[in-house]
Amino acid sequence: METASLLDGLDEAQRAAVVAPVGVVAVIAAAGSGKTTVLSRRIAYRIATGTADARHSLAITFTRDAAAELRRRLHHLGLHDEVMAGTFHATSFGLLRQHWSEQGRTLPQVVSERWRPLREAVGGSVPDAHLGDILTEIDWARARGIGPGRYEEAATTQRRRRSLPPGAIAKAWKDYETFKARRRLVDLDDLLVRMLDEMRKDDTFAQIVRWRFRHLHVDEAQDLNPLQHAVLEAWRGGRDDLFLVGDPAQAIYAWNGAEPRLLRDVDEWYPRVTVFHLERNRRSTPEIVTAGRGILATTDLEVQIRAVRPPGSSVRLLGLDDETAEARAIAGWLRDHRPVGTTRPGAAVLVRTNAQIPVITTALEDLGLRVPRRRGKGPMERALHEVAALGGMHRLLAWASEILAEDDLSEGPSDEVAACRHRLAHLVDEFVSESGGGDARTFAAWIRSTGAIDETVDSADAIEVLTFHAAKGREWPCVVVAGFEQGLVPHFSARAGIARDEEIRLAYVAVSRAADDVLITWARERRGQPSGPSPLVEAVRPVAEAIVAPPQQWSRGYQRATDEVGDRLQALHTWRRAAARAAQTPPEVICSDRHLELLAQRAPGNAEEIAAIIGPMAAHHHGGRILGVLHPQNAGQSSRSTTTGA
Repeated sequence: METASLLDGLDEAQRAAVVAPVGVVAVIAAAGSGKTTVLSRRIAYRIATGTADARHSLAITFTRDAAAELRRRLHHLGLHDEVMAGTFHATSFGLLRQHWSEQGRTLPQVVSERWRPLREAVGGSVPDAHLGDILTEIDWARARGIGPGRYEEAATTQRRRRSLPPGAIAKAWKDYETFKARRRLVDLDDLLVRMLDEMRKDDTFAQIVRWRFRHLHVDEAQDLNPLQHAVLEAWRGGRDDLFLVGDPAQAIYAWNGAEPRLLRDVDEWYPRVTVFHLERNRRSTPEIVTAGRGILATTDLEVQIRAVRPPGSSVRLLGLDDETAEARAIAGWLRDHRPVGTTRPGAAVLVRTNAQIPVITTALEDLGLRVPRRRGKGPMERALHEVAALGGMHRLLAWASEILAEDDLSEGPSDEVAACRHRLAHLVDEFVSESGGGDARTFAAWIRSTGAIDETVDSADAIEVLTFHAAKGREWPCVVVAGFEQGLVPHFSARAGIARDEEIRLAYVAVSRAADDVLITWARERRGQPSGPSPLVEAVRPVAEAIVAPPQQWSRGYQRATDEVGDRLQALHTWRRAAARAAQTPPEVICSDRHLELLAQRAPGNAEEIAAIIGPMAAHHHGGRILGVLHPQNAGQSSRSTTTGA
């Protein structure tokens, strides 16, 4: 690996950060300024110059996807030695697993859905509607090093407003901890607390951890909360070999205890730090950069960012009568503006709350546009339960080999659980390389700790619909920011100045995800209540073009496409009823309602496209008839080219 090639294409500020002497280094990287590029080049450069050892390098990310992307970039740079990249939770789990195994201690089970053991722990004394508030308060307290015994006093002092009194939350938390201890369960944050406890009471373990990870790198450092920072400092052990990358303007996790001032005022935490600023936004057009800068200008945060791309399209502003009209206008606009033929989603609709998602998803699918689907945790949990019962490493590897061998057969996964088994089998190799190995139960715990059960599927050439928070770290050529209105942006719950500033940063994150096109929409009435544009609309108006009303072709095209989808769905139901009668079987056995909806929306034109929706075996039996129903004008050709069935 040549060091000169690692500096190719970098601007002066990026190059300076990559080649900086070993020490505590902080990079304040504006949105779209090449943060991940600098982080990956820095790691590769240090290893290439011999100032770091790949086997003793650790890169901390806040998501599993970010860790995978970083490993991919390092491999592309020619770094084939293993650099550890993972989340705080996954890294802590790997270290603790090895430590407990060496001591002959039983590995606890990692739980990802904490509300289940919490509900059992409180035994019905707390309604389910309050469980979320309890977990939020537990997160808030543990991030600050506050235990159940001190929660009530701390919550009262900080004037925490929740649906339950502080005393009731403290009791529920104590019951939760007792229940976990009795059942030998740990949740994700327990892993960090256990990591600190083990290092504090076992100096040998602490020295081993610090020997293992001598060169530390942290991505999205503005999102560190006090608990994570304490773990980082325990790993660092006072050594000046730390590389922090992040953007205080994208600090949006105060609910999790994140402290953006750690990066904003980094010299107060690390007096010997060297700070670099990346100000050139390479991702977005000047219009989008200016819009984002205008949003941030409504806070006291000073932001240094400038666009380097040529001018592009204006930011579009569009107000609609209600959320249904908004959703349909979004669908029409994206049909005309989204990039097509891509292997990844080229467009996204970003919303402030999850409650906004269903009506938009329905409108997109009614227009025949694809929307990624997330697997339910039920099938994945069932698959994980099966895998955990396999036993030792050899049986786990044999199981994975057997599952993957099915990829070469004509018959694919027959149901959602089978699909989850295939996904898990593909992750076994990654588990072995990242954690050093372990039995099937350890693998299941690793899956839960890394969040792999939330994998998105069916995303090629689709339009993603997700919240502002979930969009963090992502980018798309075309973005719609929906519900940009009073009470949502900023959210009505943000009463104090600090909370309101975070809401504004959240709006900035949403707008800055776009590279080429942005449409900002709002409803004049939502859920029957008067609404209207967010006050932040004025911040983007200087580079915006107002669309007074949606073009007529959007509404006409929407209705026409909706009618066509409805006609196809009715025809498919008629076919399914006839096929079920002929086979003397329930209609759902022939094809599920969800598959019929997808067939009607997408109108696949060949057997391969049908198989991608309903599976190869079902397509083998019914593909010809389905093509005939969807495309009656080509029915003769379809029957000759595809095996038909009842």
